[in-house]
Amino acid sequence: MDDIVLSIYDWFKRIMATVGRKVVDPQCIDITKTYRYRTISKFVDKAREFDLDKNQMQALVKEIVIYSKEHKLLHRGTSILNMSDVFLICCNQLELSVEATDGLLNTVQVAFPMIGQNEPLHVPEKLGGFSRLVCLINSDRMPVEMLALSKQCRAALRRIPADERALLPSDIDLLKIRVKLLMDKSNYNKLKTIFEGDLLDSGVPNEI
Repeated sequence: MDDIVLSIYDWFKRIMATVGRKVVDPQCIDITKTYRYRTISKFVDKAREFDLDKNQMQALVKEIVIYSKEHKLLHRGTSILNMSDVFLICCNQLELSVEATDGLLNTVQVAFPMIGQNEPLHVPEKLGGFSRLVCLINSDRMPVEMLALSKQCRAALRRIPADERALLPSDIDLLKIRVKLLMDKSNYNKLKTIFEGDLLDSGVPNEI
């Protein structure tokens, strides 16, 4: 029995549930003898041919499920994972997403030292002006993702005037950004290194 196949199957069920599709296991049947297991096993074998590790396989499964929902393919169940055109399309999308994330991580790494420079983030850069936090975001010196990831930025958000706070993403939107970035273990580890003790991970499942 291949443990990673079972792990990917469990992950597939969880991702399907997020798009409103509940996958129920057949009763009193060895799951390894089912069509579903064989289908997942075939997907894992193909993913390995592309040199994908477990985390990348999970990301690909999520990409395929989202794509399948948009194209009304979810009724095909686990077979969506082995549709050649869907597999390749989602692989390409995932690759572009990884490249974009790598670019963001580089930007965050450059911006992070600005947090502790000069005046506190909630203090105006000049008399009667916006806070340093808002100025950093508006001037593109700091990406908006910093607001979702930094404890210091989170504290500053709570101290800036309400009219300034309204110019920035809501707490819900920042939570979505944080979860999206930190649910990937590789991203989490890289960001933890960049932010040291300042990384904000509240709201992110402990499973990572």
